[in-house]
Amino acid sequence: DGASTLMAHALDPKDGSSLWQVPVTGALVGASPGWLFVAEPAGTGRLTGRLSAVRCADGAVSELPAPARKFISFLAADATRVVSNSFEFGFNQQQICVADIATRASHCLEPTDGKLPAYNVSGAVLRGDELWFATSHIGAHNLDDRPDSWVLRYDLKGQRFLGHSEPLTSNGLFAAAGAQVVTGFGTTGIADFGYVLGATGERLASLPLAKAPRQVAADATRAYFATYDGSVAALALPAPGEAPATEQPVAAQALPEPPPPADLGWQKLASFDAHPPRAASSGSMGEGFLYDVDFLDADTIVVGGNDDRAAVYGLDGKRRWRSPGLRKDVQRVVSCLDGFAAQTYQGDVAVFVTRGKGFRQARTIKAGFGWAFGVTAACDVLTDTFDGDFTVWDAKTGKSKQKFRAPGVFDRRGVRVTGSLVVVSEGDELRAVDLADDLSVAARWPTARNAHGGGLTQAWLLRDGRLLREYCGPKACVIEILAAGGGAVVKTLTMDTTGGGWSPTVPSMIAASPDGASLAFFRRQLDLTLVDVATDRRQPLADLAGPQSGLVQATFSRDGRRLAIVGHPKGWQATILERKAGR
Repeated sequence: DGASTLMAHALDPKDGSSLWQVPVTGALVGASPGWLFVAEPAGTGRLTGRLSAVRCADGAVSELPAPARKFISFLAADATRVVSNSFEFGFNQQQICVADIATRASHCLEPTDGKLPAYNVSGAVLRGDELWFATSHIGAHNLDDRPDSWVLRYDLKGQRFLGHSEPLTSNGLFAAAGAQVVTGFGTTGIADFGYVLGATGERLASLPLAKAPRQVAADATRAYFATYDGSVAALALPAPGEAPATEQPVAAQALPEPPPPADLGWQKLASFDAHPPRAASSGSMGEGFLYDVDFLDADTIVVGGNDDRAAVYGLDGKRRWRSPGLRKDVQRVVSCLDGFAAQTYQGDVAVFVTRGKGFRQARTIKAGFGWAFGVTAACDVLTDTFDGDFTVWDAKTGKSKQKFRAPGVFDRRGVRVTGSLVVVSEGDELRAVDLADDLSVAARWPTARNAHGGGLTQAWLLRDGRLLREYCGPKACVIEILAAGGGAVVKTLTMDTTGGGWSPTVPSMIAASPDGASLAFFRRQLDLTLVDVATDRRQPLADLAGPQSGLVQATFSRDGRRLAIVGHPKGWQATILERKAGR
């Protein structure tokens, strides 16, 4: 009938000859000495509903006990046992089960010792008669950066909890390392770490990671952490009996005295609702929120928000046009030629062009999830995957035009397209790559991964060809502007971020005027600040137009005379600033 069959296939490592081949009901999800484990699809996305064990010696398949909940995920296994986590959407708690592969007998427990919240299970490892597992809230920590995860130890013979670790951050992964356990933790908006834990869960060593870990492993001397940006970090395992490693405190950043607030010649032109006060995404119906804004011309803006639409407004606050529903939050909007491109939360890109007094959707690009998004002057679209594979999509056909790989060393939310140029990192330099000229390199700037007490978070070109790059640490973000064509630093601006709510690895919201003379700077829980680059004079938005309610996004008009800010004063509102004549 043309249907495909999944097969488990064993090959002799000596000559590659087939040892056995057997049909299975699901995809490979794990392995242990002597066994492979496959999971049967549950009919809902990528979720799975049943585990089976395939014996490596002869291909014999053993179906494991059915999960107590609707869905199941593989956690860990050894030569005789397999650990799984069963769950369903709703109010039933998750359940961890340890099953004997041969007898199918299983023991199940809830993921809490009664003292900690029963959060989601994110990883596990078997250590003799002990089961170690991690629970986490699985929340994005750019909204709440408090640690909310723990490693718990459970005695399988005595069927009792033995203790838990100090609070950590989300998404624990595990690997056994003799008497020690290697684990990696990290998630959106908070610093990522790899840890070595001792026999009772105490921390013996730690290693800061540039990005969240996806896999962990260990040999006799080292622990390894593979992070989602494609890099691998190594940490030496402490010798037996060695005292726990002391963590070196982060050196405080030396902050210059901030300049007093100044009048930079901006004035409030208008504030208006640019979005319904309620959302429409995923049935949440929460408060309306604008994610992005761009100028179509000096008197018109396009916005995107969580009503799943893009909309066009005049600066008088009147809506000129609104798109049909795009199914998910519209998180990015960028103008180009006679229209604009809008990217949704799930990665789809809708390209709109002028039609009469409104716009029509010319094409849809199914780009998929990623971090980077940019639009060239010719309306070609740049997207990436979480692994750092970039695609340039043709403006006219909506088809893939060219691909390249650039996992880089800074957060790819800090990638932007200027004209046809995009800045990517390669080794110890930043390169301006021309998307319209077969990816030729237009300029190179030697660049350290860490400087000014922080790490590189973003890099992109101003319209005159100068490079803007940002380093953020625990107390400050430093913006450097470098001469065009690979030149040296010509301006340094230090922004005090004390009290800010984002991890130092997250790029700041920075908008630059077309001539690079003015910047708008924002980090969560801080005021948006206007900066005159030449003089370093600054003006907080609150002093000019009143306080903002939360997150904001800003962009300058093409002549640099106006600044549009969304999320001010409320999340669904927009404020327009205008520079006074003669300033």
